[in-house]
Amino acid sequence: MKIAIDAGHGLYTSGKRCLTSIDPNETREWTLNSRIASRVVEHLERCGVDTLRLDDVTGKTDVPLATRTGKANAWGADWCISIHHNAGIKGGSGGGPVVFVYSGKHSAKSDRLQQAVYDALIGAVGKFGNRSNPLASANLHMVRQTNMPAVLVEVGFMDSTVDTPLILDPDWAEKAAGGIARGICAAAGIAWVEESAPVPAFAPYLVRITAKTLNVRSGPGVTYDVATTVKQGDVYTIVGEAYNGPTLWGRLKSGAGWISLAYTEPI
Repeated sequence: MKIAIDAGHGLYTSGKRCLTSIDPNETREWTLNSRIASRVVEHLERCGVDTLRLDDVTGKTDVPLATRTGKANAWGADWCISIHHNAGIKGGSGGGPVVFVYSGKHSAKSDRLQQAVYDALIGAVGKFGNRSNPLASANLHMVRQTNMPAVLVEVGFMDSTVDTPLILDPDWAEKAAGGIARGICAAAGIAWVEESAPVPAFAPYLVRITAKTLNVRSGPGVTYDVATTVKQGDVYTIVGEAYNGPTLWGRLKSGAGWISLAYTEPI
């Protein structure tokens, strides 16, 4: 499963910050977005998902929207989630989360993703805000120009007297990130793995070399030095695995190095 994650805007995007009267530090929206996006990525990768951040993870550049969706499309993402924080309350007490899909591209998958992310987010942080339509449709670039099901999550309002203290709280943001990640997994049928879950022990297995000769490298990839070679028909025990791009590599029990498992067959 390949999931693209986007933290909206950039650190220095004009106007995207908390209201001064509520947050004297004027915390930038990208800071709030990225904090949640980073933890969503960690949760998903723990569950065995490949992820790709579409924004500049340093926040220094506000990556153009077309570049972000182009990156997701070129990568062949199965899902795309763009994380934002809203504004428009102007110091009032309203607010709450809203999850958007593109108004012109409803599908069973995008609608399922929208509902699952919203339900899991509320399940993690509790019901808040007064949004009459928290499951909304809009003509937004990040959900319109992707080739895959996509949602844009407005986690809360940066100018709400109710929402702002919540979204500034790191513990609350951690819960929100966990909720969003759980929602993605639920929609995609990905098994949720708790952070405290023990890592399963690797079970060694045997392979037979199918190539005439095969390089044994010092690491899992063709950029590593060749340590030795093995011959067609030889049998070896694999005691570890690692992906390098689309290629799965296996570590030899002998300690000699790694081989590409594309040129082997299991026994």
